[in-house]
Amino acid sequence: MQLELLLRTTCLAFVLYGLTACGEIYTDVGRDAYEKGDYVTAAKWFAKACEEKETESCRYLAEMYLRGQGIKQSIPQAAKFFRKACDGDDATSCAMLGVLYFAGKDIRKDHTMAKEYFGRACDLGNEDACDMYKNYNIARFALPILESLK
Repeated sequence: MQLELLLRTTCLAFVLYGLTACGEIYTDVGRDAYEKGDYVTAAKWFAKACEEKETESCRYLAEMYLRGQGIKQSIPQAAKFFRKACDGDDATSCAMLGVLYFAGKDIRKDHTMAKEYFGRACDLGNEDACDMYKNYNIARFALPILESLK
């Protein structure tokens, strides 16, 4: 609790002097906690940073929801935070939304949305997403065939 108060006070001072935004500080604290394996703390700080429109933290939080690191695994929550990051022009998050909509695991399968997000990620410079976008129709029709072979 003392760390949180100190960070908020420091953040406010930095913002008042135009040195940085709070989200950047929260992201750094979250990243440090994540690297130490303290996923619960990392998720808390990434959530705070995401509220401050720090897209990198929204993506980190989405990935933690996807893996269930420090928080209960939830594909819908992962999609929510990937969407926030994608709205902030994070190419990786847009590509991940494409994958989630394509696969349709725990969220509605939507090939139109999948292709749209692959296209957006491609426009933002994600080369893998460009390949997925170009080959989308082939993959869409191949997936049911592959699933039937299991």
